[in-house]
Amino acid sequence: MRRRSFTDQPLLDEQGNPSPAAAVAAERRWWDFETIAPTPRDKLSLSLIFAGLALFLPTVWLLVLTDNPSSKPYFTPHAPLNALAISCFVLGIVPVQPPTPGAVLRAERLSAHQAWLLGLGIPAMLVGTGFMWYNKENNGAEHYTTWHAWFGCLTLTWALLQAAIGAGSVWAGGWVFGGGARARSVYKYHRPDL
Repeated sequence: MRRRSFTDQPLLDEQGNPSPAAAVAAERRWWDFETIAPTPRDKLSLSLIFAGLALFLPTVWLLVLTDNPSSKPYFTPHAPLNALAISCFVLGIVPVQPPTPGAVLRAERLSAHQAWLLGLGIPAMLVGTGFMWYNKENNGAEHYTTWHAWFGCLTLTWALLQAAIGAGSVWAGGWVFGGGARARSVYKYHRPDL
């Protein structure tokens, strides 16, 4: 039998007063390991995610930055920035994956999700892709001649579409999609990708 965590308890009692769980939830933050990973399975998953990122991001940056980056000034930023974007996407998805917490933690996790994705991930991807685009233009090379280029274009388009659906269904009560139940019905198309 699994022990009840503070995320299983309501934040308000029957009279609408803050419960003991609310005090615990207010003290914990989305980055608290126990909050993000309440079960042993979650702890293992989170550890594997962080181990993967600890290998992925430095490896990409090391490979690119030790291969005479000054000889390719407009190509060099492409891989490190897109690797940073992928890492931010993973870090942005992690806070919203654990079981649904109370309202306080859910709001904090949504803020973290948006900060990683919209604050750093998508801008890094746009700038990294922009450098590649400029590199092709600067050298008179054709665009979209490889599967890598097409996959990159598809990935960028998908990320922007997901950001638009996610933001439109949450910001300002989801007014972009009609608010309330209508916004929640559109949100389901954003959530499965997480």
